Amino acid sequence: MLSDIEQKFTKKYMFTKTYIAWRKDIICDAIYNVLKPKSLIDVGCSIGELVQGFKERGVEAKGLDGSRNILEYLKCDINDVMFEDLSEHIELNFKYDVATCFEVFGILPQEHREQAVKNLCGFSDRVLVACEEKYMNEVRDYMTDNYYLEFPVMAIKIKHQVPEKWRGKDAVSKIYNGLACFGVMDD
Repeated sequence: MLSDIEQKFTKKYMFTKTYIAWRKDIICDAIYNVLKPKSLIDVGCSIGELVQGFKERGVEAKGLDGSRNILEYLKCDINDVMFEDLSEHIELNFKYDVATCFEVFGILPQEHREQAVKNLCGFSDRVLVACEEKYMNEVRDYMTDNYYLEFPVMAIKIKHQVPEKWRGKDAVSKIYNGLACFGVMDD
């Protein structure tokens, strides 16, 4: 029996993601140039183009996705992807420098979003989320108390790394316009 995620994210849907793989270098360069992560996990990695992009920059990158329907279209090595259900508690043996989660919260059922945010916080002390504004308030509400919104500083720095000619392209603007950065408060 297929999971809810695999029913929603069919092979046909995953095939459509191949049409936006061109944005990989734009997004990876913008994040890498500002944050310089040594390790990164891309949650909801889909076809893994960002995982591959960060690996090309020397970052220890992994992807996490809930659907094996990505396999046929995967842009990164299969060994760089973990298959987990974001609606369940996920415990990793490694804390990443950065966790990204782009265009996922609008797709996840509302009842699964809180656990997804808790998982993100468990993966890294610095979390980059891109989603529609109507979901961002919910993401903020679910962040644990020791996280703060770095948006005015980090997100703007990252956005300025995106060449202006790409900012209006739908595949880039969804991340560009909806980006928020959260980090753990230093004591």
